[in-house]
Amino acid sequence: MPPQAGGPVGPPPVAYPTGYPAQPYGYYPAARLPFKRNAFLILAQVLAILQGVLFLLGGIAAILLPIVLADRLQTAINNNNLVYNGTLIDVHTALAFFIVFGVIIGVIGALIILLAVLTGRPSQVARWILAILEVLFLLGSLRTLGNGNATVYTIVALVVEGLVIIGLIIWPTTYAAYARRNLPQRQVTTSPGA
Repeated sequence: MPPQAGGPVGPPPVAYPTGYPAQPYGYYPAARLPFKRNAFLILAQVLAILQGVLFLLGGIAAILLPIVLADRLQTAINNNNLVYNGTLIDVHTALAFFIVFGVIIGVIGALIILLAVLTGRPSQVARWILAILEVLFLLGSLRTLGNGNATVYTIVALVVEGLVIIGLIIWPTTYAAYARRNLPQRQVTTSPGA
């Protein structure tokens, strides 16, 4: 018999062995329970991202403003007789200081943004590193407040850092969401008679 036009040519396909039981729909052997964000975790992420953006902008400003205002910086150095180790600081030394300071602040800001975004993915490591950074910032703000140099900025920073720490570590639903993510999913079994 000649082959039909457009039909299969060759031997018929071999059926796969049927030794494996059928799995329920959506079954994965190592599946985890889904991560459920809560309002406080979202608030903590948004506040941390805004804090990181402010750090990043502050770092950029610390780099660009002294470069743009170099003549005023030199005048301020000359008027105040800024001396370090017996030599008058020139504008190039001051610019180098501001650039290094700005890069450090900018890198910290970028790190905070990255950690805040990764916290929502969710990542336990990012969550704890961000929490440690926020605790360090909180301690710095408390030190400033304890020195009697309290400003509106210090009080706002304390509130923001406290809310981020509460949202990342202390809030019960956040703790439960991260703990729930690490629990293995119950495997659904079907009985033959069902």
